[in-house]
Amino acid sequence: MTKRFFDLRGEILDLRFSISNRGLRASAPLREILIAGLLLCASAASAAEIRAVRFHTKPEHVFVNQPFELWFEVELPLGCDLQNPSLADFPASPEHITLGQFQQAAKIQRKVDGGRTTIDVLRFKSQALATVATEMTIRPRLQGMITERTGSGFFSSFFSRTVQRMAEAFTLRILALPEEGRPAHFSGAVGTLKLDAHLSATTAQVGDILTLSVSVSGDGDLRNAALPLPRHAEGFKVYPLKEKAREMSALQSEQVFIPQSTDAVEIGAIRFCYFNPVTRAYEEATAGPFRITFTEASDEPKADAVRIINTSASSGAAGQGVTLETVNHGIRRFLPLLVLCAFALAACFVFFQLHGAHTRIGIAAALLLLGIGGTAAYSIRARPALETRSTATRAEVRFAPSEQAQTLFTLHPDTPVTPIETAGDWVRIDYAGRRGWVPSRALQD
Repeated sequence: MTKRFFDLRGEILDLRFSISNRGLRASAPLREILIAGLLLCASAASAAEIRAVRFHTKPEHVFVNQPFELWFEVELPLGCDLQNPSLADFPASPEHITLGQFQQAAKIQRKVDGGRTTIDVLRFKSQALATVATEMTIRPRLQGMITERTGSGFFSSFFSRTVQRMAEAFTLRILALPEEGRPAHFSGAVGTLKLDAHLSATTAQVGDILTLSVSVSGDGDLRNAALPLPRHAEGFKVYPLKEKAREMSALQSEQVFIPQSTDAVEIGAIRFCYFNPVTRAYEEATAGPFRITFTEASDEPKADAVRIINTSASSGAAGQGVTLETVNHGIRRFLPLLVLCAFALAACFVFFQLHGAHTRIGIAAALLLLGIGGTAAYSIRARPALETRSTATRAEVRFAPSEQAQTLFTLHPDTPVTPIETAGDWVRIDYAGRRGWVPSRALQD
């Protein structure tokens, strides 16, 4: 019995005692019938219960790796509310099923009993995902505090009590993806998805950098999907695919292509195969192919694209300024000496600080610092000798490993450069932070 029921029952018993003391003239059977009727009314007034608890999924049919929503609805008498609901005997962590926290959705009203009764329906949902096909039956017990309002206006009152209700048995079925008709290039994505792709430019010259941007989006899970690739790219230097973003419903990537000759006129179409749970079939989204139109190179180099750098030694002639390359070369030349001097100063400072009370320790620390400084200076001096090479002849540094590529700058003989990579008879070099391609014959052995 509820607190409200006991309160009403107590009031009725007090009323019975009052009636007896005041000598109300009524027969004993009539008085007992009156009190029993009041008790029945009190019991009926406090009989608010949870009508039903039902589970369902959206969508109704769920496949492996398909995001879905698990819902449960609580049917209550009109005007009642449920506080602090919790599910008992619910699988805490179902195997191969990721289930989020239940969040309350908007309350609705529903007609039942052939439209004669209106009830309130509380709704709760959770985002879920299953990685394997499975079937499980759940029937948890809902617990909470039901609140009921009686009366209206100034004379209204609220009564609360703890209630529980077993949910109707619900079977959660996760369907496996069909083996029949599954393409070899299936990406593993499940949902209603779309593919977008575009090339940074459709007109180019040999050696230009072209970036192919690809994005997949829609209603599905793309966190484990394979990145889409073009079918072919003959005549292009193809750089590795770079993933830009990977989220639940968004996948973005970029890839760089450099045409090596005028025969590289097309980058093949991109295909992205996924399973559509709405049509229950494998579908393929396609973008491309991407065609390239080559433009004739200008006879005169562009001012902002080509720069001739005089790398010969300074002769001290009037009017010749100090270049950034000269400064960088001087720093690299004197850096070992600067490091050694810094350690020598530190050794002197330590020696004089410890001289007297700890002379031997001071001498040992000073010698240790001098040894570290000498080793560091030798390593710095030896490293460029192992990594740098000098140009044998005057070399034009090009944007790509091709004679038709644009010239970025020119290096004079005996200029130290750092090789980075090779491609056939070409070497990509670095000079004072500027990079480009030169023929391998232009470098000294």
